[in-house]
Amino acid sequence: MEIRKVSRTTLQQVITQRSSALGIPKRLSSPFRSAVVRWYTFSGEEWTVDRLKAIKLDLIQKKAGLLPVSVWIGRSKKSGCFSGFLGDIERFMLKSDKNFSKCLQLLQCYTLFYASGLTDKQKK
Repeated sequence: MEIRKVSRTTLQQVITQRSSALGIPKRLSSPFRSAVVRWYTFSGEEWTVDRLKAIKLDLIQKKAGLLPVSVWIGRSKKSGCFSGFLGDIERFMLKSDKNFSKCLQLLQCYTLFYASGLTDKQKK
């Protein structure tokens, strides 16, 4: 089964519109948008969805005071936060519950992708 193809332009527009509607600063949303489009272009839809879900889960874990579950996402040894643009998003979202909610909604841009049936990974 194939996942419905989404154009890169559509993906960029959806993330831009979503971040704007949520009131997330461009300094955070722009690098996020670029990364998601890059992941989608070079690694595919299913990998991108998995990556976004893993990041979201780690941020929820951190907010709950638990250890992150994914070991492959780079973290700062000093602060324990994600490194790079993900660290900027993490610090922003941990400032308030409102920011936390906004960023979780931004990370859920993976809902743009859907499979018309059961994927090979889901069968396993």
